[in-house]
Amino acid sequence: MVEHCCEMMRYHVEYTCDQHPDRSDCPDCLVNYDELRNTYGLIVLNEAGGGTVWITFCPWCGTKLPESSLDNDPSEPILQLFKVECRTAEGIHIFFVPAPSPDDAIVRAMTSAREAQSQEPDLTDPFQEVGSEVRVGSFEAPGSQNIIFGDWSRLPD
Repeated sequence: MVEHCCEMMRYHVEYTCDQHPDRSDCPDCLVNYDELRNTYGLIVLNEAGGGTVWITFCPWCGTKLPESSLDNDPSEPILQLFKVECRTAEGIHIFFVPAPSPDDAIVRAMTSAREAQSQEPDLTDPFQEVGSEVRVGSFEAPGSQNIIFGDWSRLPD
């Protein structure tokens, strides 16, 4: 039995849901633990593209987590958290998106906006607005709150 860094981490790693046999379908399942690689990651729901955002610090107690050996499994994309901003005449719309690359982060943010609009027709999709611009930022370093942004790019009309 693995000893996790704190009780909250243990709870979330072991949490199971009666309604969702696949933990990646359950919005209440937050953390995956890969025993083989001794790594932890935040679960990205299947409906949001699926996968895991690997983490280096416990979100509850702040303990540094074990080093991973992700390079040994090329079949699993390494996701990082990106901040996608879409600038329109109405202002800046912000999306935090786990993705393997900045370009994929834009695609996932656009998909998220489209899905939100399909569920709430009163919402506008900022990516569909003529003249909108987008930029992507990534965190400076693991555990950092500083985000480094690329330049604004105009979306095709």
